[in-house]
Amino acid sequence: MSEVIQSEALINLLDKKGIISKQELREEMKRVQAKMVKPKTFIT
Repeated sequence: MSEVIQSEALINLLDKKGIISKQELREEMKRVQAKMVKPKTFIT
């Protein structure tokens, strides 16, 4: 739970300071997730 609170606080500060928007963060998270999570292949 502590890591979630820390992440949320950092995200909010970065957004407030105009360093990165929450939308930019969401897009980057999607890119990182796509690299980390390989699509499952089904054998038929």
